[in-house]
Amino acid sequence: LMGLFEPDQHYSFMVNQKGRPIRHRGEEVPADTTIVTQTHYLDLMKIYKRFHNDFDEVFFVVSSRGDSEELRINPKLCEYNNVLCLEYEDLIYANRSQLETMVQKLTAIFQDRFGYFFGENSSLLGSESQMNAIQRLEEMDKAVASLSSQPASVIDKKFGVHGGHRSNSNLLEVKPLAANEGDPDFKHMAEDVKKSFHVFAATPPHTASTVLTNWIMGIFEPEEYYSFMVNTKGRPVLQNGVEIPISKTIVTKTHYLDLLALYKRFRKEFDEVFFVVSNRGTDPETRIDYDFCEYNNVLCIEYDDLVYSNNIELELMVQKLTRMFQDRFEYFFGANSPLLDMEKQKNAVQRLKEMDDVTKSMADQTFDHVDQKFGVHGGHRNRDDSESKSALAPQVPDEAPRAVSVVSDENAVQPQRKIFYCGGWKGQTE
Repeated sequence: LMGLFEPDQHYSFMVNQKGRPIRHRGEEVPADTTIVTQTHYLDLMKIYKRFHNDFDEVFFVVSSRGDSEELRINPKLCEYNNVLCLEYEDLIYANRSQLETMVQKLTAIFQDRFGYFFGENSSLLGSESQMNAIQRLEEMDKAVASLSSQPASVIDKKFGVHGGHRSNSNLLEVKPLAANEGDPDFKHMAEDVKKSFHVFAATPPHTASTVLTNWIMGIFEPEEYYSFMVNTKGRPVLQNGVEIPISKTIVTKTHYLDLLALYKRFRKEFDEVFFVVSNRGTDPETRIDYDFCEYNNVLCIEYDDLVYSNNIELELMVQKLTRMFQDRFEYFFGANSPLLDMEKQKNAVQRLKEMDDVTKSMADQTFDHVDQKFGVHGGHRNRDDSESKSALAPQVPDEAPRAVSVVSDENAVQPQRKIFYCGGWKGQTE
């Protein structure tokens, strides 16, 4: 929580004694000194009554463990709209990949539970906030390791961890996943399984294929120029105007939709060939044969999943698409693939932002002008049938929480739940 809201702050703790003072860096402080306060005092109603007049809202995030009543909160409290209850198992990770997945999951749960206050597209789910949370947890783990031989009375004032914590904790050391960059085939390797692969963004025209292609390139080769397989005799692959072997890149865009022919042609060059397809509407001209979507190495995505209108929606889109990719191709990459690495998603977001900037700069040029890095055409924004028309809508400012209390979205839909008020994954393809 602190990583999301106040990543560099020292933790504050409400002591479970008379007056229940809040202590921060060894001194008693008022509640509005920080955004997040830890406590083992579990009369949430009393805490709410004490502090609700100081803020627009007071939230409670509770962790419970096992079946013992001493390690669980009253389940009735979990029904309140401003209370989020988590299980101990949701807070365990053993490596960097699992840490990132945990942060994504917890942040999404937080956003879903408290969407009535923060709104549906809150910057809480921004990649920057999640990266901050991951960084803080990694620093916390280092602090835990450094205090492992200290007595429990020694407490780290920034993270709130005690000496000797590691010896009685189930937390495992977080080790960043290191890629073997010395491998000559590294560029075409799934980092965790060391297998070669190629991804075709094989789409009908006008289905957000440019967005689709640049998202995948952002994950695998964020600085690369896009490559395109021309739908002519021999189907050459061109990059920056020059014919290249397909092994030169990881991602190739094409409007040639005989996926089986492509697979038979290129399968011998890689351990696997994947196809990511975008579909739009009900017109057969903008949809691929549904039977292809049944194959294990084919991921079909709808146009509506490729549309965004601001930076927050862009980040959410990249997260969703990357998770869909991971889930669909888990049989190859494995369950804990670094595909979901926050840095890769950040690269994808950045590439799509740069694509949008180039698209805008070419708005007054003719369609035959093509940017060789992103594959966007001149006049793209002004075409009525542009696949990126909605996806490239003008950017609106991202919403961001205030230092301590956040202004609620007056237009947010209020779920019909209680709230405190003082007095409420087919077989392997052949």
